[in-house]
Amino acid sequence: MSSTDASTAAAPDAPQAHAPRRRSVATDLALVATFAALIAVCSIIPGISLGPAAVTLQTLAILLTGAVLGATRGLLAVLLYIAVGAAGLPIFSGGAAGLAPSPAPRWAIS
Repeated sequence: MSSTDASTAAAPDAPQAHAPRRRSVATDLALVATFAALIAVCSIIPGISLGPAAVTLQTLAILLTGAVLGATRGLLAVLLYIAVGAAGLPIFSGGAAGLAPSPAPRWAIS
């Protein structure tokens, strides 16, 4: 073995330089749209009524979206869900749509 072979083989634990992995814009868009659809489906499923507020799977979908996609893509998925609902598709809880369903709790308004 030559000294060159020994020096390259002697450091298997040395950190290796890796090029940063590029993310595809198409993949990001698909993930954001898919998780926005997941939030919509989970919000349409009837919830358990506990007083003035109903507990739906929407909360689970929001938390799952943030955990899986991360902060930026998770925020984009939630904003897409809100934009589609505000545009008139009945995807908010209880089949509501438009700008009338306010994000503020109803008990805080009365």
